[in-house]
Formats: sequence, structure tokens, C-alpha cells
Amino acid sequence: MLGLPEATEVRHFISKAAIYRKFELNNSQQASFDEDIKKITIVNEISSQTVKLSGNDDNSFFVLEVQLKHKNYDKKNIERLSKLIDQNILLLLTYEDEARLAVFKTILHETEWKSLENIKLTLTGLSFDALWENVIRTVGGIETQEESTLEEQITSNIEKARIQKQIDALKKKMKSEKQFNRKIEIKAEIKKLEELIK
Repeated sequence: MLGLPEATEVRHFISKAAIYRKFELNNSQQASFDEDIKKITIVNEISSQTVKLSGNDDNSFFVLEVQLKHKNYDKKNIERLSKLIDQNILLLLTYEDEARLAVFKTILHETEWKSLENIKLTLTGLSFDALWENVIRTVGGIETQEESTLEEQITSNIEKARIQKQIDALKKKMKSEKQFNRKIEIKAEIKKLEELIK
């Protein structure tokens, strides 16, 4: 699965009831979780026991296959699943014969849906920390600037997306504005915001 080395493959089913008990989800959280998620299985373990890297750090991450009941799931359930397990987790979200990868780092990052057989993950990095950061970059489509850390780049991307949302709202408002002077003011606001995301 995912084109990962055979040595990384495991098959460990995680019961939803155990998740509910361990993390004390309330009834509405359980109902929402159960409405979206059919089955959870640990399918890969990327660790010093399964992959040889030149770095000597002892970190690891797991790949969880999350079989969904439908494609329009509540992202909060996927975020919750990522946060509930105290490990680095890469999620393989599957629905019928389609899949996407997801990882939580500040926000939930997801790839596009593809056929399950076309979902591949290449492990790159000299240490487990570098390897995990590269997984996040790949899934999130994140290009870091040389002077930025991954965390800083994610924060910057979130801020740019927030500003772009403001710009889009102002452009819509400007189209419907009837007063010429107000249109000029809105245009100036848009220009200021656009300068911030260049």
C-alpha cells in the first residue's frame, strides 16, 4: 500500500469503541464519528525497525487507513482522530476505490482524491524528522522558503489564505457598491491587502 517498503506493513485494527472510551468522547462526538468512519486500521509503521536512515533519531510515524462511509465527511472528525493519537500520524482516507492522504500540522492538510492504486508516498530524508517534514510538505503541497521553517511556512500560508478571503469578499462588495467614492475606498483596501500577500 502507498508503495511503501514491505517491512513497514502491519495490520492492526483499532476499534472505535476503544477510541470513545480512551478519549472520553461525548455522545454527539461519537455519533458524528460513527456517521463518517467505518473502520480504522494501522497499515504501516515507519520507524528505525522498519526503515534504515543515516540519521540516528528514534522518531517514527504510523499510517492509518480510515475507511469512510461517504466522501463528504466532517473534517473535524479527521482532525480529532489526528489529535487523539499521541504519535505522528499519516491518514489514508479511503472511500470505495478512491483515496486521499491527510495529515494534521496546525491545520488539516489533504491531497486530492485519486484512485486507491494511484496513491503513492515516497520516503525522502536523512533522518526521521526530515522524513516526517517531507511527508507533511508532500501532503500539504507546501513549498517552504529557504529562510522559513515548515511551521512558519504553514502559518504564513494560513495568513495568506485569510487575507485572500478578505480580498475576495471586498471584490464582491465592490461590484455591488453603487457609490463611486465608496468603490474607490474599497479598491484602496484591496490594493493594501494584495501588497501583504505578494
